[in-house]
Amino acid sequence: MMNDELAKEIEQQALAHGFSACGIISLDDMDGYAKMYEERMENVPESRPFYSRPEMQQITQVKKRFPWAKSLIICTTDYTRYRFPKELRNKFAKAFLLSRDGDTTTELYRKKHDFTRWLTDKGLRWEGGDDTSHLQIGGLRYAAMKAGLGIIRRNNFFYNENGCYVELDGYAIDAECRLYHHAVIRPCSDRCNLCQKACPSHALQGPNKFSPLRCVSFCNTFGLGWNPMKVTDEEMGTWTIGCDACQDACPYNRRKNWDEGEPFPNLEELVPYFDLERLQTAPAEEIIEKVLPKTQEHIFPNQVNRLRESAKRAMKNSLGETLDVRR
Repeated sequence: MMNDELAKEIEQQALAHGFSACGIISLDDMDGYAKMYEERMENVPESRPFYSRPEMQQITQVKKRFPWAKSLIICTTDYTRYRFPKELRNKFAKAFLLSRDGDTTTELYRKKHDFTRWLTDKGLRWEGGDDTSHLQIGGLRYAAMKAGLGIIRRNNFFYNENGCYVELDGYAIDAECRLYHHAVIRPCSDRCNLCQKACPSHALQGPNKFSPLRCVSFCNTFGLGWNPMKVTDEEMGTWTIGCDACQDACPYNRRKNWDEGEPFPNLEELVPYFDLERLQTAPAEEIIEKVLPKTQEHIFPNQVNRLRESAKRAMKNSLGETLDVRR
């Protein structure tokens, strides 16, 4: 039996705990994700070795992994409300540095985890959030789309009314309830390929056509020291952790002035630690304490030297861009 009152209560609690929006879908709604996942491998055959790994395949098997679950909560956190320091732009991806999970001392982090405590106190069995990660719950962008919270655009990112700078969290629960929305968002034009043209390494080849092994963000995080597709230093550009190129090129993101907005908690105080020259020489302990938490477990303590190399490459490319401008 569907529990509409529970669905409304969950939404109210999600909003009270700092989420921007909340939807609740059936696990059956995720059935189409497996087909989309397979199509991605068919569209870009070079991606199959990456996507076909067991730890990746599990994201299409939500029902199998959570046989006790009856619903999937999908919550969004919109971070276009925050300003993003200019010193970090085109070097560090916003999704990492503006994440609620990147600093465990903030009120944002506490409120998110208080939400899961509320789920427990409500008597619900749940799994999800950052405790089991995107890989565990499944395709969060697809889930958010099925919940009616937004759409997936041609750059393969999920968008709400404000753009794609949105963090997603999913929670499988053992209660039967639903909460669908109907976001009215203008779709991409079939003639628009600005995101594809902006991709420096040609990883983005169109809707549902993406090669993760060519992605700059993959190469300077998970792929540190592993570059099977031979992405060049020139293609890596000035990006040190992550990449926002295809997102920043999108017309549906351009209206955001990142000089405006409220400061993200504790971020501006950390700017000096992300200086490219400092990253190359700072003690490993400093990088592990100040920088790595902001990478969302995409870079680990044993990869500090690889991160230094990434910063060195980015600094070299940044100086090259400056010289070109002066000419």
